[in-house]
Amino acid sequence: MRHHHVAKALALTLLCLLLVPGCEQGDEPVQVALILSGASGHYWENIVEGAQTAAERMDIPLRCYMPDEEKEIRLEDLPAQAARDGADALVVASQGQQELLDALEGIGLPLIAVGTQIEGAEAAVLNDDAKMGQSAAQALAASLAEGDGVLLLADSAEYRETDLRETSLRENLAAKGVTVRGRFFSGDNREWAYRQTLQQLYLWPDLDAIVAFSAKATVGAAQAAQYLDRDIPIVGTDIVTELIACIEDGSVDATIVRNSFGMGYLGVERAAGALRGEQIPEVQTLSSVAVTRDNLFTPEIEKIVFPYDE
Repeated sequence: MRHHHVAKALALTLLCLLLVPGCEQGDEPVQVALILSGASGHYWENIVEGAQTAAERMDIPLRCYMPDEEKEIRLEDLPAQAARDGADALVVASQGQQELLDALEGIGLPLIAVGTQIEGAEAAVLNDDAKMGQSAAQALAASLAEGDGVLLLADSAEYRETDLRETSLRENLAAKGVTVRGRFFSGDNREWAYRQTLQQLYLWPDLDAIVAFSAKATVGAAQAAQYLDRDIPIVGTDIVTELIACIEDGSVDATIVRNSFGMGYLGVERAAGALRGEQIPEVQTLSSVAVTRDNLFTPEIEKIVFPYDE
């Protein structure tokens, strides 16, 4: 069963330590550190997988770092730890957490930003969040009519990418005469999204659609709609195992998945180029893809949703 491959992959990728010889800088092979502000979930797993693939192909030693509350490993401590471990360059996949940004100041290593722009980075590999908002609106186009209203479960007010995505979503819905009548910040929290959606479906019996900006929030919204036996269009973001099941059973119409594998791969590639003194693109933007029940098991989508299958 494909779902088991995704769950198994999390345990494997969290080990996240790859040290192979190559890519010389002086007498020693250069080492790239991948710092992630998150751990579990398709988005983060695929960044790791992409970075590992690039490191293997280019013979670059790669170490991965991520926070761990149980082990008392704090996000803000990771840049200094990577430097002590001998990193020559940092690839940082974050969501703009201020404590991490503060910790990166003064590190003195080439920095490649992944997913979220970081001031002072040599280069950035980003998601096209404006296109992502447009894709979410397009996925609802056939289900909505002029005058309809949509509930938005946003990620976090502090993330610039969320603002870009929301602005685009609103503009594209407004072009069809549809409005976002309610917005709540649920983060990537299934239970909180479930409660918020349940409450809004009670208060707003004529709600026409739901958009969620995280995978777990999408699952929570779908579960709330199922509990109330409401057949309502739902479009989500990214993928977790439970969301794949929601796509399969039709409780979620579509989910807009970022190319996080490509972000991780290009992040390491850009770091290697910076260390070799090459001129590298300052910003590269990758497109997301809308995943539906109709295309879930097509070869192109399987490579994104099930990247660990052989």
